[in-house]
Amino acid sequence: MLGRSGIGEQVLELLGDIDPERPYVDEERMVDRLHAYVEALGLSAPRVRIHPDVRALRLARVHPAQDRAPWPSFTSRQSRLLDGPIRSSWRLTGSRWTRFEPELSPPRAALERIVDADRTVLVAGLGHSPYVSGVRSVTARLDPVARVLMAGTLTPPRRVDALVPLAEATSSGLFAFAVGWSDRRADLVALVRPRMRFDEEGRLHDWDGRPAAEWPNGEGLYFWRGVEMTESAGRDPEAVTPARILRWANVERRRVAIERIGPERFMTSVGAQIVQEDDYGRLWQTQREVDGEHFVAVEVVNSTPEPDGSYKRYFLRVPPSTRSARQGVAWSFGLTQRTYALAVES
Repeated sequence: MLGRSGIGEQVLELLGDIDPERPYVDEERMVDRLHAYVEALGLSAPRVRIHPDVRALRLARVHPAQDRAPWPSFTSRQSRLLDGPIRSSWRLTGSRWTRFEPELSPPRAALERIVDADRTVLVAGLGHSPYVSGVRSVTARLDPVARVLMAGTLTPPRRVDALVPLAEATSSGLFAFAVGWSDRRADLVALVRPRMRFDEEGRLHDWDGRPAAEWPNGEGLYFWRGVEMTESAGRDPEAVTPARILRWANVERRRVAIERIGPERFMTSVGAQIVQEDDYGRLWQTQREVDGEHFVAVEVVNSTPEPDGSYKRYFLRVPPSTRSARQGVAWSFGLTQRTYALAVES
């Protein structure tokens, strides 16, 4: 049998095989490995139900973690045992488990991206319904406990070897799992991994009318530069006009949509005009209100040229009381005009 360090290495190796942009989904092996995981915990074999996308999981009436499970096939103790091997921040002190925060080396960059993206997709897809509080984000749980095992700072939980079949299920396409119910009996509910698309900075992103997180059945979630978008905007990004953007209440969605359209086109489309210009940039102003105030922005040019020799322009939103580009640029650094000028000169 592998020692705890060996188990940690094997888990990380299996997680490292995941390619979120070209996911490998083998449902038969995934179900087999989930049964092996439950068997390694000493639990009776449950019925495993595969859910094809996050919306289906949201409708599965997943058992809230704080409640007691009333089903014959899973007692509340058994439901808690499913999380036993993945308690990465617990250790045995005397006869009691106590929580602590071990010092760990940072996760591998590729795996960290997967963990962050998985968590983002689950939060966006599941929302805050009480019926999804028991969902286990598998990579987010397995990665830290594997690193803890390798660091040797944790008394291993019981049946720590159960982590291996769970990691094998994950490498075969398991995205998340939970205890749910249907037909008045408990099930182990499994969600398959979506295909994910990223921008150059590793954020969930797609601007071509496709989901940035797309399940094999075609369902998905839309993201622009890491910000979740509505399905209608994601499916038809060209229909997202400046007038439509101004009606959005979500500030982050508005920000990335303006970025996609192009700040200058957005400014001219909403009737903005250049009201002042100096060595620091150009000040644009419009009478249209955004967030209850006039939209005012400073246009600045990056002093560092791009590889092709061009210079990127940026539009910085500033307070409506701004009277000059210099004042707006200073405000963006949290400085007054005078303080900013002195800092530039020095």
